[in-house]
Amino acid sequence: MKEWIKSDVIRRLVDALEDASTSIPEDKLWVEVEKAVDNIDVAHIYLKMAMLKHNVAVYVAGGMPISELPGEDWVREYYAYQMPAFYRALKVALARRSPYVTPDDVIGEAESS
Repeated sequence: MKEWIKSDVIRRLVDALEDASTSIPEDKLWVEVEKAVDNIDVAHIYLKMAMLKHNVAVYVAGGMPISELPGEDWVREYYAYQMPAFYRALKVALARRSPYVTPDDVIGEAESS
């Protein structure tokens, strides 16, 4: 599991944040990440586009739902994280103000929630 978190979840998150940083000024990027953690629907469009591009998030509005999703922090009206691991990794990255987190950080966040 740790290898998957490192090679898939964290790698994609790093790529998404690096992409977003080309369009969002550095002093605003973590403000937008905080918005995305609180409610991905209201985050900056460039951050959402980068997360969609790197398969960190998905657009869930506009169609028939595949299934009923519970009211989870990682699922909103228009966007959702691909899976809770991406949401947890982003929360840790926000706390550290760095996308370079470890699998143990992500697992620890999941266990504390």
